[in-house]
Amino acid sequence: FGITDITTSVSETSNVSGKCPHEFKFISKITVNGPGIIKYTWISSDSLQSPIETIEFKNGNPLEVEVETSRTLGEDGRSHPNNWQQLKILSPEETLSEKVNFSLNCDGFPPVPNSFRVTEVTTEVTEKAPDGSIYNYSGGCPHSFEFSGRITANGSGRVIYTWVRSDNFAGPQEILEFSKGDSKTVTTSWDFQDNSETYRNKWVQLKIISPQELISNATTFNCKCLEETCTSFDYNTISVTRTVNNLFRISGGGSNMENINPENGLFFKSSEVAERAVNIIKHYRMTSFCVSNESLLRLSYFKVNDDLPSGSFPNEKCERINNPQNVSYYKREDRRDWYNIMDGEQVVIRAFNEEAAIKLVNQIKFYRPNYSCMVESANDTWGMRYFRN
Repeated sequence: FGITDITTSVSETSNVSGKCPHEFKFISKITVNGPGIIKYTWISSDSLQSPIETIEFKNGNPLEVEVETSRTLGEDGRSHPNNWQQLKILSPEETLSEKVNFSLNCDGFPPVPNSFRVTEVTTEVTEKAPDGSIYNYSGGCPHSFEFSGRITANGSGRVIYTWVRSDNFAGPQEILEFSKGDSKTVTTSWDFQDNSETYRNKWVQLKIISPQELISNATTFNCKCLEETCTSFDYNTISVTRTVNNLFRISGGGSNMENINPENGLFFKSSEVAERAVNIIKHYRMTSFCVSNESLLRLSYFKVNDDLPSGSFPNEKCERINNPQNVSYYKREDRRDWYNIMDGEQVVIRAFNEEAAIKLVNQIKFYRPNYSCMVESANDTWGMRYFRN
């Protein structure tokens, strides 16, 4: 799977003179060679980086899509010559479109003078992942995320800035005084209160208002207000062993694998089915087995590093989840304390109590799997359950 072509254009003339402010609109056409998932962002000459977006190309759908963004310049009444905008593909591999050049000449005003200016502005989350990737918090809430921003100016002067967020919140305007060319650090925080929700692809940016308009990179993070316990293992060394009561279980993979609670599953009635489960784990290169404060198979799932497995395996037993971000749960009238996890009118999974139903819904909303899959059985005694994309 890969990108075969990217074209970017401005939707009107690239050189505008007249009344300000003015909005420039940009369109990029992305072509791929088959089904898969891409991630992209917009970058520009003034260090702006938009939040990371995701597009999924599916079988039978067009392999070409248009994405749009816009920029408004001249809100301060001044001209902005020699700008550019560009689309950056982040995955499956980093690819850049051609740069689109554009200029704005505001009537009666000269270009922004090259005197005191902010030359760079960046942000990061204090608890970022060790490899610098998107930070994923999983645990109890309330939880507070701390962010720091670094503003660099070329001399003495006053900088006015504010923090902006993905929930459309804009903080108060703050003032930062520079006595010389230097870099200064500013901070903010974002509190998440709900103890049963998940928040995906949230972001924070630092916006410079004066002496010129400038916006930082988007610091992106995920927050899952749901504790999970994950057991890591080496998929290369797992195997099937027979238990004393003539069941078959997955073992090996390092000492951690033996610590998995038997009630969580990974036991099978036949060696053939157990071997199939091992082949599926190795095929997807799964690296950890997770549960959410419950020793129930239907509340367990596998991850590949920090995400779900992706792809397919021959003759899988899977239920399609069409709208994972909108799943809900309903109490069954025919069975006391049983709940159905619903994707529209379709039952995806069943839970034995309301607490389990809430946790399942939150798992699905956070990881957004396209499929819920089982090996051998759909009950809580035998087999293996896994989500995948």
